[in-house]
Amino acid sequence: MIKILPSLILLFAVNFIFAQDCGKSELSIAINQKKDLDSIYKKDIEKRIEYFAILNKEILPKYSSLKNQILNSIENSDLKEILEIKNVYDQNRLAYLTEMKETQNRVYDNVTAYSRLNTIILFETLDTFPDSYAIIFNSSLINTKVRERDLVNMNRINVKYSKKLFEFSKCFQLMKSEISSAKYELGIKDIFQNAGNKTVEDTVKTDVINLLIWSLK
Repeated sequence: MIKILPSLILLFAVNFIFAQDCGKSELSIAINQKKDLDSIYKKDIEKRIEYFAILNKEILPKYSSLKNQILNSIENSDLKEILEIKNVYDQNRLAYLTEMKETQNRVYDNVTAYSRLNTIILFETLDTFPDSYAIIFNSSLINTKVRERDLVNMNRINVKYSKKLFEFSKCFQLMKSEISSAKYELGIKDIFQNAGNKTVEDTVKTDVINLLIWSLK
């Protein structure tokens, strides 16, 4: 009887499970349409993974000396402020990522798996090498989280270090050219660029801030 008891318990458990109503329901037409539209991001994910790999394994390692030179050029008196700039960048990057994931969940019922992965890879890439225009300086973003005090601090640092980092401009332009070429070949589009309104001055300013943030990573 004792040997039979475990078998009876198992049989009862199986019958109980299959007798339960799991509340399954057919997906609505709208949700199925969202799932179908999401498939267009599958190719984008492959391209972004490839770009992420090229950036991390091929391009940036070649310029590790440049990174160290920029880090060594930072004066001790400015280090705290530049670290604050990096923190502002990281906090805003994570805030935008969270916001986009919440939107995908709320608006798209969390069925857009490819789109969500594409977003995660995109923001992980922005952690590897910064784009301060997209995350900090693009004033066209309605929900920007950058304080005026932060911008004043960044402008002061930018004026000072645009001169100090000039000696590294040739190496940086080579690295930037390789990054641009990799993006072009893979069809990678940058986000939050305010196309048509981004000026040369914006580019120069953000290049300096990008290098300073990158040197601290």
